[in-house]
Amino acid sequence: MLLREPYQELLVNNESKGLERIKACRAGDGSYAMVYTPKGEGFQVDVSKISGKNLNWYWFSPRSGEVKGKGKIKNKGQTQSFDPPSKGDSFSGNDWVLVLDDAKYGYSLK
Repeated sequence: MLLREPYQELLVNNESKGLERIKACRAGDGSYAMVYTPKGEGFQVDVSKISGKNLNWYWFSPRSGEVKGKGKIKNKGQTQSFDPPSKGDSFSGNDWVLVLDDAKYGYSLK
């Protein structure tokens, strides 16, 4: 957590603004990243900005602490699209955090 810094450069073609703005951060060493989407809007991530050849990902609900959806992807230095488990209007309870981490160092959900 102490390595975390804002990092909007992680997002590709992010036009969101105001309270609906999709926000990104990552560890200074690139070992993990998080993206917050307040309305459950999908987005694209430049995974080349995260270290590791293999990445773990999962969706975290900031409302309940629940994890929903998880997976692994190969980091081929390209853009990857992500769509949250639910979508809705602002303040509708459809906000999600995508967590991506270097599988070599990161937390793996079983």
